[in-house]
Amino acid sequence: MTDNKSEPGTKVERRNSFSMSRQLFNRIVREWIIVTLILIPLTAVLSLTNALGFDSLIYDRLLSLTRLGNDPRILIVKIDNRSLSEIGRWPWSREVHAALLDRLSDAKPAAILFDVVFTEPGLSPAEDRRFADALCKSGVVVLPSIRKQIALEGGATSEFLPVEPLRQCAWGIGHINVQADSDGVVRSVHLREGMVNKPRLQMAWVGYSLVDPAGAGQLPGQALAANAQGWVDDHVIRIPYLGRADTFASVSYSSLLRGEVPDSLLRNRIILIGATAPGLGDRYVTPISASAGVTPGIEIQANILNGLLQGRSVVELSGWRAMLLAVAPVMLLLAIMLISGLRYALLLSMS
Repeated sequence: MTDNKSEPGTKVERRNSFSMSRQLFNRIVREWIIVTLILIPLTAVLSLTNALGFDSLIYDRLLSLTRLGNDPRILIVKIDNRSLSEIGRWPWSREVHAALLDRLSDAKPAAILFDVVFTEPGLSPAEDRRFADALCKSGVVVLPSIRKQIALEGGATSEFLPVEPLRQCAWGIGHINVQADSDGVVRSVHLREGMVNKPRLQMAWVGYSLVDPAGAGQLPGQALAANAQGWVDDHVIRIPYLGRADTFASVSYSSLLRGEVPDSLLRNRIILIGATAPGLGDRYVTPISASAGVTPGIEIQANILNGLLQGRSVVELSGWRAMLLAVAPVMLLLAIMLISGLRYALLLSMS
């Protein structure tokens, strides 16, 4: 025999279960909409501003996993403690630099990037003329310019250039300004920076265009409008640091000057000359500073050049691409959460 008295109760239980699942469904959808309306715009804004520095932290971690090697053509000539003790106190006479260039010219390097600022005249015009002659003889020397920090009349920023006659004899002039993030760490550089009427290319890029004109046809990154002070800084790239210091081949300035370095080690090399001695020259906090300490400017130039030579410079995405890349995984996660919640409500209604 069948107990018919249980049927009304069963119908009531089913109605109650359906009502509960309907309420659960409505609550899940309502909460999902609220979370979506908050999370998607917030993610989009943070992707454009990098206010919390998540991109920088991720970039720093990824550098330790990089498989980028050092280009064997790069050779750093270090102005180190040994050179200072043997040659004398800094700054050195430009006769010393001229003698070094004569030594390098005999070995036929592919390019020479001089990361030493020559914005003031030497001790005498004859000294400057001697150095300029060495620059002209070499024909492959790139000299640096730096940004002038004090605004000129009218609010325009300017730059310091090498003095005459050095400027006329250099193969090219490139800026050595670097870009520090809000945490003070140098991760980026502008490949083009300067006055709006004549922006300056970055020194490593100028050297790259000297040794590989075909590969240096187009600047990585985006071209941007000048700022209110009439200064252009665009085509930004992240510097692909190798993740450790003293990676590139190097020799001491004084050793090279004394002829202790054979021509075979210099021929067809890209020579970068700069200060590595503590307390001399520019030094910056970089993503590898935790293990290597502050990084000399010449090492930064070497890392920039190394990335360019291997086609591995890291270009930041444009605004809408960065926003889409950041928002897409969040939307996928929200969709999974919504589907999972609805599936739970459906199972409850069927029980």
